[in-house]
Amino acid sequence: MGGAIMTMEDLIAYVVLLSLPLWLLIEQLLHIRSARRPNVPQPERQTERRVPAPPFPEALRSGQR
Repeated sequence: MGGAIMTMEDLIAYVVLLSLPLWLLIEQLLHIRSARRPNVPQPERQTERRVPAPPFPEALRSGQR
């Protein structure tokens, strides 16, 4: 009848050890994300946006020639 009973300290250690790989994965993903982000200030990024092209009335639809 006597099963393995975990004390509170054992339970905390078990949860911490199980969650450690998840935290390491999150740290790596955040590092990759910040490395990909360009170091351009916000106002300059908005001036780089492209303006949509005006409509071209003679454009053909797909299937037309």
